[in-house]
Amino acid sequence: MQASSVTARLRDITGEGRARLQWAILAAPVVLFAVLGWSRRWVIDDGFINLRIVHQVVAGHGPVLNAGDRVEAFTSPLWLAILVVGDLVIPMRLEYVAVGLGLAFASLGLVLAMAGAARLCRLETRSLLVPAGVLVPLAVAPFWYFQTSGLEIGLVLAWIGACLWLLAGRS
Repeated sequence: MQASSVTARLRDITGEGRARLQWAILAAPVVLFAVLGWSRRWVIDDGFINLRIVHQVVAGHGPVLNAGDRVEAFTSPLWLAILVVGDLVIPMRLEYVAVGLGLAFASLGLVLAMAGAARLCRLETRSLLVPAGVLVPLAVAPFWYFQTSGLEIGLVLAWIGACLWLLAGRS
């Protein structure tokens, strides 16, 4: 199909059809990213260290690896706090909570990054946003594996996406 015929067909799409097409174009990479992450879900050994610390906090021993220790064994206080709240609120095994939260935060990061890119583009109403940059996390396997590793990778992706979205709003 030639580019001119694609452009002509896009011009023929009505406003409602264009909005549906735009949502499909934006939702497809996020859904694919979540499916790839879920299909390769796991918890790395350092993730289990975080889970043990969460159990110690919930038991009242503080953020330590073993009761009576005086050494902090975690790297991300925010991720640890999120896991503690998740463990207290969500009635599932903590491993599943960590995997689910990691997947949710990573997907949220992708959404926020695309929203930030859309803010930077400030497209006309008749233009379509095609998020080509999102192909990088879709093409690189470590993104799929580590979003559910029990570590704070999903939270980091959400942080980066949120920073882009917020900074793009200031420009």
